Amino acid sequence: MGNQVATTGVPFSYDAKTYPAINPKVKGTWGENNYYQYKTDGNEQSVHDKLQIIKNWGAKYDVPILCGEYGVYNKYADADSRCRYINSVRKNLKAMGIPGIMWDYNTNFSIFNGPPSINTLSDCMKQAIDYTGAK
Repeated sequence: MGNQVATTGVPFSYDAKTYPAINPKVKGTWGENNYYQYKTDGNEQSVHDKLQIIKNWGAKYDVPILCGEYGVYNKYADADSRCRYINSVRKNLKAMGIPGIMWDYNTNFSIFNGPPSINTLSDCMKQAIDYTGAK
């Protein structure tokens, strides 16, 4: 991943007060473009709008839509931002009737704070994935 992930501590949703300075290693990479675009794209409305574009395309061409993977690389994102992003994607997918698959739930993109177990699933992550307990 190298320079593309050099700017760390990026919150979800975007907040100018807590947005980190760009890491000079990112200059000249696609990461620099993403860094500046995040001011526009780093929020729930943008998640909704992008998914709606795909949903509309599928409806227009009668193509079923599946979100094959989504998640947050846990090495570079704080737990609350991870929960907010996963919640945003999951609830928008659900509202639009798009099946979604959370990627790599127990290693680099883990939703757990330790080994996979309900005991290592934080309250915010339970809410993010809409966990309601055993039925």
